[in-house]
Amino acid sequence: MFKSKFKVFGISLIVVLLSLSFNASSGDVFVEIDNSEDIVFVCEDLNVRFNQSLSFSQIIIDEEYIGFDNTVFKCESADDVNITIDFINGDVYNGSGEDLVISFYSKQSNDTTFIIEGLNNLKQYVIKKDSSPFDIVSTDLDGCISFEDDAETNAFYEVFVGDPLTQVYAESYEGSSSSFSIDVECIPGEPVKSWECDVYFNASLLNVTSIDWGDIFDGYTIFGSKGTIDNTNGTIDLMYCLIFGPGNVTGSGSLFTINFDVIDDSGDSEITLNGMGITNETAYVSIYVTDSKIIIE
Repeated sequence: MFKSKFKVFGISLIVVLLSLSFNASSGDVFVEIDNSEDIVFVCEDLNVRFNQSLSFSQIIIDEEYIGFDNTVFKCESADDVNITIDFINGDVYNGSGEDLVISFYSKQSNDTTFIIEGLNNLKQYVIKKDSSPFDIVSTDLDGCISFEDDAETNAFYEVFVGDPLTQVYAESYEGSSSSFSIDVECIPGEPVKSWECDVYFNASLLNVTSIDWGDIFDGYTIFGSKGTIDNTNGTIDLMYCLIFGPGNVTGSGSLFTINFDVIDDSGDSEITLNGMGITNETAYVSIYVTDSKIIIE
């Protein structure tokens, strides 16, 4: 594993490379690095090409923005390009005020999957290709995004921070009680006006006795339905709730509570939030949903 340090417009980047060796060419500058030592070099107003995937161990921002306007990372043809950002220190944005995470060229001869790790989880990221909108992708819980593109020569990609994801998750339960309750919680990434959801559960282990409204819309007049409970097939269908009239919420809270009776001595049940939708005043918002598991001992 090697380290190379670049200085670009007052921006100091420490780069850890994942491969055993690589070649970097930069105009008339050609550097070959192997595993015998750590190499530190400075490049200004130059293009740098890498034919291996990169891992950014640390990006230290000394100026108001990070930009690769005349120092360019080029990923030479590969089926997969992996970029790992382990740590970002400072405010990262470009001159237009958009939060810029990273930008790079890719000289592709094959259809390529780009994988970027180490990002803030539960967020969306906007991908631009040659300055035009290309894709919107969401991270997983490990802060990883990926996107694909057809083979193309010298495409320039920029990755920007988009809207945060609204997180919805069901509580888990493990125990031996004859009855218990779980909450379905919401952490808004943007204002929330309404929600809708179906729930699936193991009807051979659990019966739903009732549904209670949560506290996320406390203080507002609400309109909604607690759905239709089917303890034969293990479903709660067509649940929804909305703020009646003007208003929205940005604070975390519970959407609803499910009250269960246990009808078997032991077993487990997935609690699946199916078709979960969250809206703001005008449209559905991007969400990350986490189901849960019930274990009866």
